[in-house]
Amino acid sequence: MQKVAVVTGASSGIGSALCERLLQEDASLHVCLACRNLEKANATRNHLLSCFPSADVSIVQIDVSKMDSVLRAAEEIKARFHRLDYLFLNAGIMVNPRISLWAFIRGIFSRRAYQMLTTAEGLMSQEDRVTADNLQEVFETNLFGHFVLIRNLEPLLCCIEKPSKLVWTSSVNACKSNFSLEDFQHRQGKEAYSSSKYATDLTSVALNNRFNKQGLYSSVVCPGVVMTNMTFEILPPLVWKLFFPILWLFRLFTNTYTLTPYNGAEALVWLFKQKPELLDPLVKFHSCTTFFGKNYVEIRKVSRPLRVHCVVISTVVPQVTYASGYIRFRLQTPLTQKYYLRLRTLLQDENRNRAPPAQKQQEAPLAKVVLQVKKRPPERIKYLT
Repeated sequence: MQKVAVVTGASSGIGSALCERLLQEDASLHVCLACRNLEKANATRNHLLSCFPSADVSIVQIDVSKMDSVLRAAEEIKARFHRLDYLFLNAGIMVNPRISLWAFIRGIFSRRAYQMLTTAEGLMSQEDRVTADNLQEVFETNLFGHFVLIRNLEPLLCCIEKPSKLVWTSSVNACKSNFSLEDFQHRQGKEAYSSSKYATDLTSVALNNRFNKQGLYSSVVCPGVVMTNMTFEILPPLVWKLFFPILWLFRLFTNTYTLTPYNGAEALVWLFKQKPELLDPLVKFHSCTTFFGKNYVEIRKVSRPLRVHCVVISTVVPQVTYASGYIRFRLQTPLTQKYYLRLRTLLQDENRNRAPPAQKQQEAPLAKVVLQVKKRPPERIKYLT
């Protein structure tokens, strides 16, 4: 039977490069481009067919920042396919990004210069927006919309005899310091992108604990520092071109500067070729590029295990008002409310599986979340490709 891969955000950047590389690996693969902009999606499809004339490439329209669009796309995918072998959750946004020049100058002359240059921690801020579903746009696009898509495609993904893969595109900017389960959507912060990507890492772990026995496996990938439309929103393309030689020289000190979408897709393609049941769910797969342009995958054991201890939020019926930390907000539709609670419950289940017995009995009238971390030395494994 022909294998099927659905790729969100496939019209440009890493998503487009990934589709091309997947067909290089397996020309018989059916690639479904799940995109918001149909014009760009058709252009990508035409490019793929020009490179692989016999390829099977289809398009489904989806905007992961809109619940109605996600549910419509899920129904369309279920009508087209009997099962999915791969679901690449690649679509993402960074709203109104800004770089702090003062933070860069201050950081470059400090002991955290390497950390800043490799993760951009503390350098960027964003002005987030609220969607029609009354959710933060970055949170809904980068995480929640994909979560809803997964839950609606469970019949196509869960099969013990033929395991399926979820592959999330995370980021080097996924920093624990910018994430708080008391402010799950990052309504009160200025680094929503970093928060959403760290939440993605946590969600992947929780999904593995819940769905591995049903034949569904989740992995997280970091593409490195890549020049895409998202980075062009931070600085104009001309400025990045001027900086490109400097960024290339950074490879002398760190391997995370993959720079091109083709290089950034390295870890995603590597995962495509692996058996999901043999992968460690507590690692992150990094696309890396050497100074001389050699691509490889680095598996980094999480130095701080993702032990999430939380008490789920209470539901106030019939008002259907939910509490997130000290913020109360009303979700627009009952369906949005249902999936929001499912995402929170998933992390609650992660807590019950990992928390000591004494902590399992804790209850609270409102959401109160404690993130506990147990230090462990990082382990790194390189895979040359």
